[in-house]
Amino acid sequence: MKYITTLLGFLVLLPLSANAQQGHPLDGIWLGDWGPVNGERNQVVVELVWRDTALSGNINPGFPDQVTINKAMLDSANGWKVRLEGTGTDEAGNTFTAVLDGALNEDDLGYANRTISGTWTQAGTSGVFTLRRE
Repeated sequence: MKYITTLLGFLVLLPLSANAQQGHPLDGIWLGDWGPVNGERNQVVVELVWRDTALSGNINPGFPDQVTINKAMLDSANGWKVRLEGTGTDEAGNTFTAVLDGALNEDDLGYANRTISGTWTQAGTSGVFTLRRE
C-alpha cells in the first residue's frame, strides 16, 4: 500500500516538475522587433542555443539577413543583463556588426515566454528592441 501511495504521489507531481523546467534562460526562439523609438520597426527572429557551457545562435536565420552570434553573455548576478554580438553580410556583400545590449525582464523570468529588451546597434544604426521567447 505504501508503494502505491508513493507511486500515485510521484505521478501527480511529475507533470508539475516537467512543466517547471525551462532549461537555460536564453535557450530558444525569440521573436520581436527593433528600431528607433518613434520610427520604423524591423521584425526579427533570434535563435539561441545553449550547449554545455556555451551560448550561440543566429539573428534572422536565413539569407540575406542572417547574423551569426560570435559572443553571447548572460550576467544573472547583475540584473540578468544580456549581450549578444554578431557579424553578418548585407545585400551588397558588406560585413556589418550587430550588438544587442539588454536585460531579461525579472518579473517574467519563471515563464516560458520571458522577454528581453534593450538597445540594438547594427551597421552604425541604433535603436531599441524587445524580444519574446516563443
